[in-house]
Amino acid sequence: MAEINLGPISINLREIKSISDKIFNYIKLNDNNFSEYFFIVGKSNIDYCVYQSGLRPYIPLIDLLYLEYLKYLLKKEVIKKLLIFPSVDLSFSDQDVEAFKFLEDRIKSIFKETINSIDIIDPFEQKTNVPSVSLLSNEFLKTLQYVSSKDFLKFIRERLGLEIKDYTEFNRYHPEELKLVSIFVHLVRCYIIWNKFLSIGLLKNNEHVNLGFLIWETEVDKLGLFHKLATGNKKITLTAMLGKSCMVNRNKPVPVFREGETINFFEEEPVIVKKLLQKNKTEIKIYENILLTILKENYNFSVAKGVSKKIKDFIKGFSLNNPSLEINSLSKSASRVLYYIVKLKEIYYG
Repeated sequence: MAEINLGPISINLREIKSISDKIFNYIKLNDNNFSEYFFIVGKSNIDYCVYQSGLRPYIPLIDLLYLEYLKYLLKKEVIKKLLIFPSVDLSFSDQDVEAFKFLEDRIKSIFKETINSIDIIDPFEQKTNVPSVSLLSNEFLKTLQYVSSKDFLKFIRERLGLEIKDYTEFNRYHPEELKLVSIFVHLVRCYIIWNKFLSIGLLKNNEHVNLGFLIWETEVDKLGLFHKLATGNKKITLTAMLGKSCMVNRNKPVPVFREGETINFFEEEPVIVKKLLQKNKTEIKIYENILLTILKENYNFSVAKGVSKKIKDFIKGFSLNNPSLEINSLSKSASRVLYYIVKLKEIYYG
């Protein structure tokens, strides 16, 4: 590494880089907030917010980020009522009533302070479904046609700022074999949600309703159906809340749809350790920042001087109780991830 000589001052560029890296990491560590991961397009005073997720019972860390963001918005009174609709997800093995009940209990532990402001819809209850004949109705088929139309693609580009050339890119980062399944599930589930709104009279009264939708930015097919059905109704305003993609590299997002690769928050800690040992630095850093954001934004957690020692002591204790695990092979960042997961679980179960 070369040196720059400024008269009597000699500066080593490696030292400059080391100092700048430390400053950057310090700023990044202390600047964890939800705005790094989400942006809202529309009005912020949301009457009903819909979050349609896969039935992933042990809750991937990315899903946890979305749920904690929604909790944050509830606490800030940006959202009045939250409706969570899990859907069958073929990327995970447990997809039955028991899996839903497990997921429901975990979600309730996360939202315990705001539990009265959420409804979790059981996907296996008959009353949550629509008659099969409705899925061949003129209304539903025209809505499907609209979601793949040039008008909707123009809407996406102009209103959301997303460059998506056609419907085949709606779920571009989903596993290849699940892209068509994802579109099918998203649109049918959205139609069920819409009909639920109609059945409870939500969209029939004379009051204005602002409907919000939290989606991953590539899953705009979820928004398309609602946009079409709400068009022409001056009493309905749509607000999109988009989650930015968390990418391990240019073509790979943080795993959510690969059960064996996905870091799930409510898995046993030894299972999480084994997965962390297989992850690269970039992915682990993403998890660390996500967990810090949640702890900072919703639980007033700060990285004080004593935290590093607490993490070291925690890892030592964990190693003693799990001698078969290569716990000492975890990087410092991975050790922090494990520690933050345990801290959050204590909060949820406390």
